[in-house]
Amino acid sequence: YYSSLLFDLKNEFQNQMPGLIVTQPEAAIYFILDFKNLVDDNFHAKLFIDYCATKGKVDLNGKFHTLLLAPMSGFYIDEKVGKCQLRVAMVDTPDRMRLAPKLLSKLFTDYVNK
Repeated sequence: YYSSLLFDLKNEFQNQMPGLIVTQPEAAIYFILDFKNLVDDNFHAKLFIDYCATKGKVDLNGKFHTLLLAPMSGFYIDEKVGKCQLRVAMVDTPDRMRLAPKLLSKLFTDYVNK
């Protein structure tokens, strides 16, 4: 059910945000996105996630959207390892999940330009 969608989404995340590192899920239904090639040392995924949850919104055809994301810093013994990483879970319908790459790209651009 998820395999073709996962492949398509992985490619679209990378098309929308060249330089973004995207895992290839094999046994899970989530992606790990690593921003280390796109940001400086001041970036912290947790702050970006907070921005998305509280202020970030993208207007697509008159409807506002955001993304609910999870930080990866808490998954490692050394929290600095996951400082630039976040997780996107496949917890919505395929049609809505297909919006995620465009939403992420726009939210990230807005965040770094704020």
